[in-house]
Amino acid sequence: MREILKLGLKLFIIAAVAGLALGGVYVITEGPIAEQTIAAQNAARREVLPEASSFELVDSGKGIYAGTDQSGAVVGYALACITSGYGGEIEVTVGVSLEGIITGVSVGGTNFSETAGLGAKAKEPWFAEQYKGLSGGIALSKDGGSIDAISSATITSSAVTHAVDDAFKALMEYMEGVK
Repeated sequence: MREILKLGLKLFIIAAVAGLALGGVYVITEGPIAEQTIAAQNAARREVLPEASSFELVDSGKGIYAGTDQSGAVVGYALACITSGYGGEIEVTVGVSLEGIITGVSVGGTNFSETAGLGAKAKEPWFAEQYKGLSGGIALSKDGGSIDAISSATITSSAVTHAVDDAFKALMEYMEGVK
């Protein structure tokens, strides 16, 4: 009986030390991880709205940012949304000019885990370039739109396209309310 208590106490001490170490690592890395996430989101906004030199949150409920030029004039809006792809979450950031034209799309996010060589191709520039210049009717070509799906990654292509369409509609709705 005494041996069992000794083993139990040793196991408890090992588990407690491991738990404290894990908690310490979390506390140490929490801030830098949050900073990296913010930096990645800012980079995505700059990528999709290159005319803007700074961004300001204008609708915290939807996460809409106004992009302004050097003089402070609004040049467009950006919105990031999360969609579910084949491998998990995909963050899609969309930029729209004041004329209602998509200026850019960024695909990725911190939890991006699409299949390498297939769905991961959604992060490649050629895929996002297809959305530039569109102003509605955003759909895959198989659904009557102009966006070519990634071969063998229809779920990812469809998820990104629906996210771009939803973000575009939300931005247009916001811009109508601002006029």
